[in-house]
Amino acid sequence: MFASKKEHLCIICDVGSASLSVGIILYAQNKKPQIITTKTFPISIGPKPNTQELDVRIKDFFDKAMFWASHEGLSIANKVSAKKKTVEDVFVTLASPWYVSRTSKVIIEKEKPFELNEDIIQSAVKTEESVFEKDILDGKYEQLKSKDTKIIEREIVAVRLNGYETTNPKGKVATNAEFSFFMSVAPMDILSSMNTIVKKYFHIDEILFRTFPSSFLGATKRIYPHERDFILIDIAGESTDVSAVLKGVIEHSTSFFSGANNAVRLIMDKFKVTEEIAISFISMNQTGTIEPNVKKEVDDLILRDGLAWNKSFIQIMEEIKKKAMTSTTCFIVCDQPFSTLFENRVKELGSSFALSHIIFVNPSKLMEHVDIGKMAKKNEFIMIESIFFENNHANSRLWV
Repeated sequence: MFASKKEHLCIICDVGSASLSVGIILYAQNKKPQIITTKTFPISIGPKPNTQELDVRIKDFFDKAMFWASHEGLSIANKVSAKKKTVEDVFVTLASPWYVSRTSKVIIEKEKPFELNEDIIQSAVKTEESVFEKDILDGKYEQLKSKDTKIIEREIVAVRLNGYETTNPKGKVATNAEFSFFMSVAPMDILSSMNTIVKKYFHIDEILFRTFPSSFLGATKRIYPHERDFILIDIAGESTDVSAVLKGVIEHSTSFFSGANNAVRLIMDKFKVTEEIAISFISMNQTGTIEPNVKKEVDDLILRDGLAWNKSFIQIMEEIKKKAMTSTTCFIVCDQPFSTLFENRVKELGSSFALSHIIFVNPSKLMEHVDIGKMAKKNEFIMIESIFFENNHANSRLWV
């Protein structure tokens, strides 16, 4: 929770591959986050873009989002408040392909008891960072090839001393220390451009960047506090992110460049229709209201797209299974027009991986934790991130 009792006005921006959403959020102690207003900027579906084309598009849309927030968004925020406010923070959450992440497990064992101090922790962290940076330079991550990068998240997410979990390890004595260390990096060009754009519209020193899997995890743990082992799936327009969570920690996270837009493109091409009509075909097909003569062809196109998506999803789940990180629970977030489509896919494939409890994290499941203003639309991504930043803002800059 924010430390100050005064109201705290923030901007949250969700950077996806199919759209960019922005919200004006009001935080106050002992109150739920209030989403005053929101705006979504859809990225038109054309031929499948490469990462360079997406980079150019997202910078343009980010500028449009910040312009809207500084004018219309802030105007609405001040109309609903008795006192004029200024934006104090800008939070940006990046989805793939604008980041890569890794969780490393560090184990320190000694014959004699030792005190886990700052020097020991920092030494282990620097070693893991060096390995991560070398993999990036060696071209292990296709989307970051030939790009300068910057670490945007680096934190110890779990610590066990002599096998027992602890939240305050420093200064404690043990013979065995094990901690999970989460890191993520993003292209320096994207980060610098977004910082420059924000400063054009707001008096903000620096943006706080996070990745969507860590935001999704944080919100999920708040909404479902008793869940410890589960799978997180974020289905965006151009990509799908899958993260395996074990004992509340992301142990494995990966993505593949295939999302909801693929089926839309196939329908647009087949029927020579606009993006909006193609999406409506998918929605009507899910609700059973599509014309019979169109249904067969739409079913065939969705099946064709599904074969490719399913293959990538199965490969990731096989990796997770090999690492003994299986779980019966799965949380999914995706744009509403495609929820039934991907729910059916995950249910069908999930049975092979013991996924029996599949939960779509939609606005109705998030409403208990946020207040939605009259000028705001129920955007599950902004809602998730509002919940996450409420509990993580105070410590969000205190990396190890």
